[in-house]
Amino acid sequence: MAAYSCLASRLGGWHALPLALAVLALLVSGATAHASAQPRALRIGPDGLSVWSRGGEALAHGPIVGYSQWGGWLLILAVANDSGRLRRLIISADALPDDAFRKLAVLGRRGSSVL
Repeated sequence: MAAYSCLASRLGGWHALPLALAVLALLVSGATAHASAQPRALRIGPDGLSVWSRGGEALAHGPIVGYSQWGGWLLILAVANDSGRLRRLIISADALPDDAFRKLAVLGRRGSSVL
């Protein structure tokens, strides 16, 4: 582990071990929080787009107000919540079935301006 190697050269092996384990615990905690916040479910509805995390909380829900697309591979959508706060979603073409990606691209073109 890089943290242990760096600390051991300065503090000695036994003094560096607790600090290296603390760094490891912090990294694992951050990775777990990041993984649970990743989008898991996407619903395309008449009122806009809804996105839920792996933890079950709504990440974004509302109309699409911004749009940008690079070829057939990447789509960026800005979704406005009820409070008006924008949430930008970056969606790669291989993350969704082809028909869902096309539907999102059409909805983005129809209901938004370019980001």
